[in-house]
Amino acid sequence: MNINKTWFRFNLDEIPNWQCPACGSASLNLKPEELQVYDSAETTRNRGEDWFDADFVQYRFLAVLHCSNSRCNEIVSVVGTGKVEEDHVQDYEGGWDQSYRDCFTPLFFEPCLVPISIPENTPSDVKNALNAAFSIIFANRDAAVNQLRVSIEVLLDDLGIKSRREDGGFIPLGKRIDNHINGNLASFKDRLSAIQWIGNDGSHGNGAISLDDLLASLEIIESLLIALYPSAQIDLDELARKMIEKKKHKMTPSGE
Repeated sequence: MNINKTWFRFNLDEIPNWQCPACGSASLNLKPEELQVYDSAETTRNRGEDWFDADFVQYRFLAVLHCSNSRCNEIVSVVGTGKVEEDHVQDYEGGWDQSYRDCFTPLFFEPCLVPISIPENTPSDVKNALNAAFSIIFANRDAAVNQLRVSIEVLLDDLGIKSRREDGGFIPLGKRIDNHINGNLASFKDRLSAIQWIGNDGSHGNGAISLDDLLASLEIIESLLIALYPSAQIDLDELARKMIEKKKHKMTPSGE
């Protein structure tokens, strides 16, 4: 899986290398001098107040990320928020010095980052459903996992899993998984159900989805795609036989 926790929060001393959505390399860089940071309206309004301190600072930021892969050179824009965080550093006398640093949280990337590996032969409608989730994973985890649940519905459609009852009504996702998946696909039921349940939690919109929940969901989705849409593999035994036959035809009468 491409994504990790460093993608979601950074400071100028620890800027991650995000994965480029164009070439797939971990080569999407942010140059500190190109980060544009602004106070929010509330911060600007209150900075002169006696009670105002670092805890009340709110930033808005924007930046352009550059892919350092010379064969790609993709450009990605990013916007987000920021705040000031307090830190404590031990001094040479064994005491603690108080310090502050600006920390930033990306909300939207354009084009959106692709946090998992997607096999080339994944159907386009499944990819589109996943991209809808990827576009909001930084801004709204609840909505993102709910959209991942939608991608499972689309995935089951592509696999030919029944979606309607005899009377034309829709079959709920849980029943599609429990009652209509069998044969070789049965081994994927637990993973599909996991995405269904976490997607249900996300639909409540109460901030219940943690970053760990989101990352686990993405890892499960990735494992499903790799298993269901494997890349074409070379038959090495067949390749070896062809090489032998080719060699035999070129052999001299003496067998050399």
